Amino acid sequence: MELVAQFLHAIFRRQRDKTAASHCICLVAGAAAAAGDATGLGQEAGLDELIAYAEPRLAEPDMQRQKEIYQLVGQAYFERGDYEKALQYLEYYAERSGRLRAEEFYQLGYTQYQTGQYEKAIRSFTEVSGQD
Repeated sequence: MELVAQFLHAIFRRQRDKTAASHCICLVAGAAAAAGDATGLGQEAGLDELIAYAEPRLAEPDMQRQKEIYQLVGQAYFERGDYEKALQYLEYYAERSGRLRAEEFYQLGYTQYQTGQYEKAIRSFTEVSGQD
């Protein structure tokens, strides 16, 4: 997982392009899950390692890509099926982002639905249906 940690460091310290950073976040989450599978520990173990690395970085005052780390941690909890924990991170990201992509609205809406926040989920899913 050291390679994933180095990759995360490069993304959040040096990445200036929001779209590229967002795509990298998805790749890192997938890589962490695959790393867990490849080591025989299972997908959840890779996500656990990702969370263990990224979550403490949220308290670092000089973190340049804090909202993207919130998104990454939220996505990892989402992939684990821990929607209660995912919600706070995904909402933080959504509240501080300009425009969300359809995939981000879907993930947020699904998480809101799973946590019983049906009105919010409807709004998020409506955004998904309004995008091409």
